[in-house]
This record gives sequence, C-alpha cells and structure tokens, in this order.
Amino acid sequence: MDAASDHLLLPAGSRLAHYRLGEVLGSGAMGTVYQAHDLGLERGVAVKVLHREIAQDPRMVERFFREARAAAHVNHPNLAHVYYVGHEGPHSFFAMEYVPGQNLEQAVVEHGPFTLAAAVAVLAQAAQGLQAAHEAGLVHRDVKPSNLIRRPDGVLKVTDFGLARSVQGEVELSGAGAVTGTPTYMSPEQVRGETADARTDIYALGLTAFYLLAGHAPFSGPTLGRVLSDQLTAPLPALTALQPGLPARIDEVLGRLCSKDRAHRPADMRGVVTLLETLRPRRVSRAPLAARASAYVLDWLLTVVAWAALLFLLGVILDEPGRPSSTWPKLLFCVLWAVGQLGMESWRGASLGKHLLQLAVSRPDGLPARRGALVLRFFVRSPEWILGIVPLGAGWTFGWMEAASAIAVGAGALCFLLNRGRTLSDLASETTVIYRHPARA
Repeated sequence: MDAASDHLLLPAGSRLAHYRLGEVLGSGAMGTVYQAHDLGLERGVAVKVLHREIAQDPRMVERFFREARAAAHVNHPNLAHVYYVGHEGPHSFFAMEYVPGQNLEQAVVEHGPFTLAAAVAVLAQAAQGLQAAHEAGLVHRDVKPSNLIRRPDGVLKVTDFGLARSVQGEVELSGAGAVTGTPTYMSPEQVRGETADARTDIYALGLTAFYLLAGHAPFSGPTLGRVLSDQLTAPLPALTALQPGLPARIDEVLGRLCSKDRAHRPADMRGVVTLLETLRPRRVSRAPLAARASAYVLDWLLTVVAWAALLFLLGVILDEPGRPSSTWPKLLFCVLWAVGQLGMESWRGASLGKHLLQLAVSRPDGLPARRGALVLRFFVRSPEWILGIVPLGAGWTFGWMEAASAIAVGAGALCFLLNRGRTLSDLASETTVIYRHPARA
C-alpha cells in the first residue's frame, strides 16, 4: 500500500454496519482489508472495503460484490468464508473469515524458501480448496503467494476471489478481451485475453510453487511487457539448477503445471494433488539385510528362469537345442539381468524381486532416485554385467562372472553391517532400499 492512498483509509474504530474496524491487514487493486470485530456475534472478522476512487463505477462495484458471492457459494476448510456483504454510506464492503497467520509471500520474504515438504503441504491444501471452487463453477484467476494464508496450526486458506469468474460463461465486467490478474502469476491465456478455466489456476499454482521453493518468481523481468512476453513464450527455468538439493522430478512436475499449452496441464486440481504427492518426502523405513538378500535371490532366480526359457526357444529356432553357442548365452543373461535390475528400477523404482517384497530404491529422504544414481548403483552392485559382455577369450567362463557377483554381494553385505544399514552401492549412489509404503512425513 503506497503513501498516496493513506488519506483514503478508514480510521480504527470506524463502524460499517455491525462491524468495528481495527488495523489495516493489507490493500490490493480493488480494496483494503481491515481486521474488525463483529459486534453482534462477538467474534473477529476481516472486512474488505472497496477503494472509494473506484466505488463510483457500477461495474467495479458489481465485480467487487461478485468476489463475496463467489466465495460465499463454496464451503471448504481451505477457503476463507464470507459472512456478510453490504453498503454503509459511500462504502461498499463485505465481511469474511479472519485468518490469522502469514501469507506465503511474507513467509518467503521473512524466512527464505520453503522446504519441499512444507511447500507440498501448503500447495496440496490450496489445490484442494481451489478444486472445491472449480466444482462450484468458479475460477479464481489470481492465485499467488500473497493470496494464500497459512494459519499457525498449518491450515492453508485461499483468499481474495476478486477476479473470480463463473466457468459457465459470465461476461467479464472489466470488458471483453481485458487482461486481468497479476502479471507475475498470469497464465498465457490470460495474457492473450482468452477465457480462463480451472487450468488457469493450475498454471498460477505452479508458478507459486516455484516461488516458494526458489525464493523468487520465475518470470519477473524489468518491465511489464517483458513479464507478459515471458509468460507467453519463455520456458520455465530449471528449479534444480537453482536448488540442487531438490529431486529431479520437481522440474517435470512444475513443467506440467506451467505448460504454456493448457491442454498439457492436469485437467483439474485433483491431478495436481496427485502430482504433488509424488514429491512429498517420506519417513523412510529402510529394508533389513534379510529382505534385501531375499529380493536379490528372487531377482536372480527369475532371471535364470527367463534366461533358460529363452535359451530353449532360441535353441529350437536355431535348430541347436542341445548345444547353443558358447558366447551369446552369456550376453543374453547379462542383458536380462540389466533389464530386470537397471531397467525396472529406472522405470518402476524397484526390480521385480523388490516389488514382490514391497521394497523400492529411493534417495535417503524417500524421494525417487535420479536416473544417473540408479545407473551408478547398478554397476557397483553388478560388476559381472560388464565382465559378461567383455570378450576375454575362449577361457572366459561363467565361473568368473559368478565370482565377481559373489565378491560384489559380499562387499555390499559387509558394508551394510559396518555402515548402519547401507551397502557399498547405497553409499556410492546416495540411494537406499526402503519399504514401498512407509508413513508419510
């Protein structure tokens, strides 16, 4: 709020209907929000009063009350409730739930970027509240950190439906083709003056997620024109380049939420919550040595069975059922082992043996492991794969491969016992093996 508007403020103690105004909580483009006291019900509320300099425009007054009606139509724990709407002299106002706490922009300014767990917690709540609004036929169109307030008990409230619009096609009161919203969090379709829908809020929530984790907005050029141009064409910066400690998947998730083409974003906020949950750090429960060893034996047996079956089929096809070639069976076994281990862990997070025993490979914090870490883990754990495909002459037999595998397994087990439950491959790749369904943080 700038100093030029100070003379427009109502003094503390002013009465609007049965509300006594207190201190100013904040001010936006349309109105000023005051902390107030409901004299009838004896409770604290927040009262939003339309700026007097725009209160003479009937369209703006209608738009202002539309905010109140939009919020009043939806009842959800993550949305601020509206109690009353009215006029008092030259003032148009409505009373709503007072939400103690900080908005997320203030939280970042004062305390720095959020941890991933804290960001996911508030973003998932915001998405759930917005889903309720969307199901009631309303699009917020101004989702941003300052419109999300976190109470001291951790509950997140979405506030300020001043730009809300019915998804059933209500005419925009600001004029056809008008650009509405906050440029830093405005979707490409808003910049182009197109009709907003639920995916418009998804884009803004994705940019909000970037702000919470990076400490600044992704598109914040020196001029309004530059910001709007970036919203239309500039790719979302890689968050992991700014915060290397975040999982690689964060860029994929934010890339989907902030796609320039809304058709590539999730269809609704339920899809957003599902994506966010894949990022939530978990309290990991590391698998004991017995479970890991059992999964390894299962993987080995399954590979042997698949290898023997393929050898038989290929032998029949090649008309050599009795004695297949001495070179390609070894290569076939190594390929099957690599597919079953590296391939399955990269694709599903666990080999088939681990999957059957409800285990998975992850980072120590429970988040999905990076693909590069899984590759390193595979070669440290399975050096026989390299030995199996290196042509070392006719004397090279499976015995050498088995010896290499036994040495790797033994070294891993010894390291597990000496390093509080982490094997050599765990330490080298900064991964671990956990139960697939540990308690959420």
